[in-house]
Amino acid sequence: MKKLLGIVVLSLLFISIDLSNPTRVEAGYTYEEMMERANMNKLERILYDLNPARYLKKRKECKEEADRADTVYQGKERYKDCMDD
Repeated sequence: MKKLLGIVVLSLLFISIDLSNPTRVEAGYTYEEMMERANMNKLERILYDLNPARYLKKRKECKEEADRADTVYQGKERYKDCMDD
């Protein structure tokens, strides 16, 4: 009985920790973009990533994500990580 109670308490603890810190996962590319990138050579991939329209869209998304950070330092880290992806 004590083991069962311990398991229940630990599972509730882990569930509460998980629910208190939600994370958001987004796909980096759509299926079509992934297939398009698979058929490119290395130079074409670099040029595709440096496309100004794509860069500005990514910059806007990364800036919005960085603005949701708790501190300025965390915001800068999030922005840097987002732009590196």
